[in-house]
Amino acid sequence: MKFSIITITYNRAHIISSTIQSVLSQSYTNFEHIIIDDGSTDNTKEIIDSFRDDRLRYFYYDKQEKRSYLRNQGLKKAAGDVICILDSDDIWMKEKLEVLSNIFTSEKEATIIFHNVIEINAAKKERKLYNYIEDVYLDGTKEILKNKLLPFPFYSFKKSILQSVKSYNEETIDGQQDFLLRISTKYRFYFCSKVLATKIEHKENLSQIKQVNQLIDYKKSIDFLLKNKHITRKQHLRTLQEINFKIARIYANKKNKKLAFKYILIILKEPPFLSVNYFKTVLLLFKVILRF
Repeated sequence: MKFSIITITYNRAHIISSTIQSVLSQSYTNFEHIIIDDGSTDNTKEIIDSFRDDRLRYFYYDKQEKRSYLRNQGLKKAAGDVICILDSDDIWMKEKLEVLSNIFTSEKEATIIFHNVIEINAAKKERKLYNYIEDVYLDGTKEILKNKLLPFPFYSFKKSILQSVKSYNEETIDGQQDFLLRISTKYRFYFCSKVLATKIEHKENLSQIKQVNQLIDYKKSIDFLLKNKHITRKQHLRTLQEINFKIARIYANKKNKKLAFKYILIILKEPPFLSVNYFKTVLLLFKVILRF
């Protein structure tokens, strides 16, 4: 079993070394690490070239912005049986690929695997990303809609599923949530309770604009699920309300009164009118009025 690891990077010369080293230090050695550079202007290429390992494959692109497009470029270049997605600021435990290989071999139904992660915030506080306490098969659609599974790059999937599930939707900016939701309509997700990676928060990965763009992409995804009858109208409305609330809160925090009010009014005009997010929106409205 060969793994193809896809990493997208942009001006991460100051931190990408640790990410690459965590891959090259894996106890399981049958892999390739495909690094897609989204137009870096720093010395990222020099850092990568310094490793001198044939398993590293580096590709430079003029600035694209859309990570969905860049991931698809990585998929086209991938020669492995299993695809792993790795951000250029995350760190793998040395046994990650070995654990995944054992699961894919022993669990014949497993086509996509999530695992637990240690998240380190800006204050250096650590917590586990997920609350599942044992290895388990999950209904991915339900878990994603409940925000119990997140569209972070801590999943691996058999490349063969791309025959029935299209690759990342290039009409979206990031595309991970959409991709995972589409997979969830055809396959169960396997969750490995072991901590196999570390996620470190940085200022650049906390961009509020990036969060808004991902939430707008999420709207497109749940519209697709409703259209294809994978979720009910009630699930669609509640999820849409939650998305709009998150966007309104982001704009309120940015002190963008016009856009904050826009999304608040969308929520207040649409059902369900007695949901938790509805009442949270009313409170947010008062806070916005008082703040401005």
